[in-house]
Amino acid sequence: MNLLKKYMTKKYLMKMSISILLLLFVFLLISSMLMIYTSHKTTLQMQKEMNNKVINQLFYNINYMNEITQNLMLSLYFNNDVISLMNSREIEIYELYPKLDELRKIVNTYSFVDSIVIYNNNNKCYYSTNYKTSCHEDGVNQEIDRYIKNIGTIPKLKLVPIMKDNNKSIKDDRLDYFSMFFYGAYDTSVQASTIIINIKPEWLFDNVNSLNHLIKYEGSSILLMDSNYSFLNKQNESDQQLNQLEKLMKSQDNKKEGTFIAKIDKKKKLISYKKSTNNDWTIINILPYDKVMTNVNQLQNMMIVVTVCILIVAMIVALVLAYNLYKPILTIMNKITNSSHTEHSVGLIDELAYMNNHFMSISENIARLKKDNQSNKNIIKNYLLRKFIINSSKSELSELKEQQKHLNLQIHFESKLLLCILTIDNYHSYIETYSDEEQKENEFIIVNIAHEIVSNNFKNEIFHMRNNHFVMVINMNLDGNDNEIIMEKFREIQQTINQIFGISISATVSGPIEHYEHLAKSYSKTYDYSMYRLIHGHGKIITPEMVEENVNNFDCLFPVETERKFIEGIKTNDRHIVDEQLDGLFSYMKHLSYHNIIYFLTHIIAVIQRVIMEINQNTIHPITVDLKLYDRNLLDLETLDEIYEMINRLLDEVIEHRKSIVNMDTNDLIVNTIKEIVGENYKDMNLSLKGISDMLRLSPTHANRIFKQKESLSIGEYIKEVRLNCSIELLIKKKYTVNEIMDEVGFGNQSYFFRVFKKKFGTTPKEYQRSKLLRDL
Repeated sequence: MNLLKKYMTKKYLMKMSISILLLLFVFLLISSMLMIYTSHKTTLQMQKEMNNKVINQLFYNINYMNEITQNLMLSLYFNNDVISLMNSREIEIYELYPKLDELRKIVNTYSFVDSIVIYNNNNKCYYSTNYKTSCHEDGVNQEIDRYIKNIGTIPKLKLVPIMKDNNKSIKDDRLDYFSMFFYGAYDTSVQASTIIINIKPEWLFDNVNSLNHLIKYEGSSILLMDSNYSFLNKQNESDQQLNQLEKLMKSQDNKKEGTFIAKIDKKKKLISYKKSTNNDWTIINILPYDKVMTNVNQLQNMMIVVTVCILIVAMIVALVLAYNLYKPILTIMNKITNSSHTEHSVGLIDELAYMNNHFMSISENIARLKKDNQSNKNIIKNYLLRKFIINSSKSELSELKEQQKHLNLQIHFESKLLLCILTIDNYHSYIETYSDEEQKENEFIIVNIAHEIVSNNFKNEIFHMRNNHFVMVINMNLDGNDNEIIMEKFREIQQTINQIFGISISATVSGPIEHYEHLAKSYSKTYDYSMYRLIHGHGKIITPEMVEENVNNFDCLFPVETERKFIEGIKTNDRHIVDEQLDGLFSYMKHLSYHNIIYFLTHIIAVIQRVIMEINQNTIHPITVDLKLYDRNLLDLETLDEIYEMINRLLDEVIEHRKSIVNMDTNDLIVNTIKEIVGENYKDMNLSLKGISDMLRLSPTHANRIFKQKESLSIGEYIKEVRLNCSIELLIKKKYTVNEIMDEVGFGNQSYFFRVFKKKFGTTPKEYQRSKLLRDL
């Protein structure tokens, strides 16, 4: 049991064993089925050939008997005695008997001949070897006579079955003779004198039975059938079986011979048949199918036993073979489990999968170690390069040279150099879009892309310097078109990174660096130049020539007149003046140095903030703008265009807010005035929206819209509400009738007053007054 359990834990060994066993089983199964099928087919073919031989032998015997009978018939036809018996109108008795004796001698000569009958058409007499007292008797119980009278045309020189009462069936064993008829060539069978030879059927049937005994299958039979599907003999078949066989043979009518398998009386039979052209008979050989296939069935049983035995032996061989094939795997498994101090998880995965997982784990560990080692190299490399960029001293250079081979540094710092800073645009959006891990992957790819592109023409080193920018140091060549090639390479870097990540990169290029000691100073300058992305925008390549004017511009005074007009435009809510001054300030800033631009921008925000504070001190509706949000956005934005749009949004918010305050004050005044007019004039039946709007010099639509925005109901609805509320007060006082109250509050129509009153209060004025009196009591 323990051995089996241990064997079952080795899944790959189990798979090998099962595969070998399955292969052997399939091979044996196919071989056995093929052998059984072949033997089955061969047995059927052999039996078919044997049946054909039996049928052909029987045909030969029948044809031989037919030929002998025909020869006898012809000899009789030319016999003088027979001629006399056929044609004489009267025959003396003393002449008749000698002639009949001669015919009896002939009958005795042939064992299969039963009798000979001469029919004389001239005197309508029969002369038979079985002659009786009357010549009108045919000597065979008038069977010949009945046959001649009932049939139209008598077949000539063919064996004809003669049955009792001319019933064409042998189901009751009524076949008496096979008769052959012959008459003159120019005579018809009805009017001709005829020679008739009667053959004993036993002779033919004994021949059939002897051939059937040769087959040696119990239940086999050979049957004769005429052209009318009537059976001439029967052996062991019942009437029901013969009827079924008759239907089967009718279905084979268009074939002269053949063999087929069919069920007769629910038993499978192998049936062979062949049709004779001489007598229009069909010989049928019927064999029991199960008897024919006895040897095949025995072979099939033997094959099953042999297959099972072979499978048992094959199972043992397969297990031994599989275990021998499994030994190398077992050795490896033992080494793995011993080295890793872990056991193979039973029932989860097979050994190859386990080894594959172990190999993958080792590969991952090796890759991780290589990556960590390379990462450590890159960290050291970036550290040394950063130190050298910040402090380009001889000692730092010596330290780099010591590690040059180990760190695979490709640049020669003693040669002519060029420094470039690559900056990620929209960095604030970039760090929000990508996680820390994704940022590291992106930056690694950016470094490799930039290095590969430039390496095609120049030796270079690139490293991540600070959060949003990379530094590339390039060895320049001696030819004079280096700058053009470098610009082309940086444009290619920008396009490639943008296509891969959708990230915009700005580049800033220094001037040529003749000596490595100037590298730190050049980096500081180039970094300052990169700040002028604020003016030139994203995705640009900035050179010292592009920012020379800005760097040398020391103007730092904010234009006083521009500031005054800017403030005035905000206070007066004049957007045209504000835009004009703002556009002038931004055009002016594009010529300033970077630090002065930052000063101007912060000063603009401070001016806007100061103006908002002054406006809020002098109005009851303060401007509520989140200036801290704009201060934060100012620090995140990288170009003047973006900052210009942000300041415009701030100004839009301030100006729109002030416009809404003005509109709100005017609308409140209009609404309060309308309420005052209605309160003073509600008793007037002619008070309406048109009359009120005429007083205010407003269009009825405009006045109604302002009122509805504030009060959520129209002026007409408000007039109706005031009148109904006043009518309630008068009803409570009990001094007035309903009609007086209606006139007092301005309702000119009683039915209208009752309808709107009931719609609002759910009752009529009289019922309301009555219920009020009852409550007071």
